[in-house]
Amino acid sequence: MTNIVIVMDMNIGFAKRGSLFSPRTEKLIQPIADFCREKSKAGWTILALTDTHDPSDVEFGSFPPHCLSESEESKVVPEIGQYCDITLPKYTTGGFFEVQEASENDARFDLRQYDEIHVVGCCTDLCIYNFSIITQKYLELQYHHKNISRMPKIFAHKAMIDTYDMEGHPAEAINQTFFGHIALNGIEVIE
Repeated sequence: MTNIVIVMDMNIGFAKRGSLFSPRTEKLIQPIADFCREKSKAGWTILALTDTHDPSDVEFGSFPPHCLSESEESKVVPEIGQYCDITLPKYTTGGFFEVQEASENDARFDLRQYDEIHVVGCCTDLCIYNFSIITQKYLELQYHHKNISRMPKIFAHKAMIDTYDMEGHPAEAINQTFFGHIALNGIEVIE
């Protein structure tokens, strides 16, 4: 069995300090580090996707500047980074397209080869949701066209996924809604 853990945006800019720091993300560090250590020992691939931006990126029309490529903010927190086999910068809210592009030169990024894809990190309603849904639909299409003989299973680990809380963005309600949509799209949500 070949499995991969996708660690989404557990970087300094979200989990330690920065304009988009969230204590809810900070609380994910130790559970994700423990999970990655366990799965790394079992031989799983651990891939960290980390938000990385240039000062002129389009995303700054919706969010304040964060995780600039030349800053510490775009680095994966060391508690988790030490277990990651691969770290890939991502420039979009999701990272699927960055993984696809990387798979052209490195087979470890070809998500079709894995039996299980386990997703952890932040944020439930942005990068986790976008990555999970797009990956699921891509794999469904690959299976439909018989480019793969079995359908990899995607798991979203609820205890290791969260979003930020602020006025107009109530974390608990957002999580409930988006975990529901993730499950409706064929991804198994693990309590």
